[in-house]
Amino acid sequence: MNRSLGWARWLAILLGVTALLAVATAARAQDPTSGATAAGPSPSADEAKSPKERAEAWFNAGFAAYAAGDYLAAIQALEAAYELLPRPLLAYNIAQAQRRQYLVDRRPERLARSVALFHRYLELEPNGGRRADALNALAQLEPLLAQIKTVIAPQTAPDRGTRILVQCEMPNARISVDGAEPGASPLIREVTPGKHQIVVRAPGFRDSQRQVDAVQGELVPVTVTLSELPSRLQLSTPDDAEIYVDGTLVSQGGSSLQLELPSGRHRVSVAQTGHRLASQTLELQRGQDSTTTFLLEPTRQRLASHVLFIGSAVALVAGGAFTYQAVVNESSAKEFLATHEQRPASTGELVRYNKDVARRNQFRWLAGGAFGASLGLLVTALFLHELDTPGDELYRSSPPQTPLAATLERSRNHFDLGAVIAPGELGASLRGEF
Repeated sequence: MNRSLGWARWLAILLGVTALLAVATAARAQDPTSGATAAGPSPSADEAKSPKERAEAWFNAGFAAYAAGDYLAAIQALEAAYELLPRPLLAYNIAQAQRRQYLVDRRPERLARSVALFHRYLELEPNGGRRADALNALAQLEPLLAQIKTVIAPQTAPDRGTRILVQCEMPNARISVDGAEPGASPLIREVTPGKHQIVVRAPGFRDSQRQVDAVQGELVPVTVTLSELPSRLQLSTPDDAEIYVDGTLVSQGGSSLQLELPSGRHRVSVAQTGHRLASQTLELQRGQDSTTTFLLEPTRQRLASHVLFIGSAVALVAGGAFTYQAVVNESSAKEFLATHEQRPASTGELVRYNKDVARRNQFRWLAGGAFGASLGLLVTALFLHELDTPGDELYRSSPPQTPLAATLERSRNHFDLGAVIAPGELGASLRGEF
């Protein structure tokens, strides 16, 4: 028994290879002006496709038609696939479609075809996963077939209606053929041979229009993929700001910006020198307009630089005042020396002279300290101002860090500002880590 099954399986494989060679020969003999082959319908005029690829296209079309309840179209597509690749599972699927269609039109040849293909499946796959289903179907169908008195050809040729099957996987797609009432996907229409216009629409996607040539006696499967409409995000930012989407720079700032982005979740960030990074996570819908605003707050570093600029200006003014006082005391001391070159000075005049000299020296020291502090504060403020960029915050707002990224973040530029006050010294210190 096992040896006979083995010979049956080898015979089935040999028959399948023979069928494939016959199909390939017929495809090469196709008339290029007719678009049809002697072996039966083909899903595409692209002869570069292999028999397996074309059979898969027919199978997908048949599966969609079966799911839509159009068993005639399913039979037509699955039979075409079976002619290219006579696989056991295809035989089972055709038998199921013929069985369903028999319940609709009660044509005895469909019953005979279904029974024959269920037996064919059991011969080729005696231990197949659908064995129990096939046996159960035969138990129901064979008694019905035995009651039919009409002589039936068990290998009746499949229906050869002229049909178009259009599929679109986009949600809520609506398909229209030649301007007729749109229908859901998959849409199957019996048409006349010749050219037909197909229009496919879906919310959030661009409309698609194409022309299809329907061939006499064939089912033409058409798969339409629509391109997604972008989401439009409107925002207003300072002109010198930068717009980042998911960590990538996409635009410079402006008073009225519109960004076109794919639908889904995005992290939108606005970066401006001297301001904290403003970020929002937005859920954008296909083809819809969204508006958002960003509040940019100055950074502590920028505020500190402003304070230091003011401090530098105050120190500069103080240095000028101290210099003025030093010049006044210097002039008074020089006037004393010029007056008392020819005559001796009194004790009071000497005390006043010494006081002017002491105050001159004191104001000189204060002026020098004030000018030095002004310069130090100015340099520090410039450093803080120029190095105040949102790069660190952009880095921290990126996706979760790896250990290497965390190490790099700890090694990023760091600055410390401090004051220096000591006897005879006044100024500021700046320490940087690179």
